[in-house]
Amino acid sequence: MVPLRHSVIALAALALSATFTTPATAAPTHVDVSYGATYVRGDLTFANRSVSFKGTYRSVSPADCRRAWFGTLDGSGALLDARSTGTLCDGVREITTTVPADVRGGAGSVLVCLDDGNAAPLKCLEYKRP
Repeated sequence: MVPLRHSVIALAALALSATFTTPATAAPTHVDVSYGATYVRGDLTFANRSVSFKGTYRSVSPADCRRAWFGTLDGSGALLDARSTGTLCDGVREITTTVPADVRGGAGSVLVCLDDGNAAPLKCLEYKRP
């Protein structure tokens, strides 16, 4: 039988070990920013100092060109960095991008926008870090 004192020390060490081995990357967060029939859809993955996005964006006609924009925000909502896609007119395009969030703790959230062809926001949604 293990003495009680050793059991408490072992449990404390195990808890401390679990604290330091927590994964740096959280499970993906699903994104859906739709404006009419156009959209940005996919998954955000928050890491220590960046956020990755993998998905698609869609434009439904040559007259309605679209762009996708991603901005990492710190815990107080200040913009850390941003990335955008090229302009798409009539079609669906895949997106794979990583946006830096080079602060301690990484991004607190990501602003995902669907823009028109001139980079003016049509609709934006903020996705918090899980």
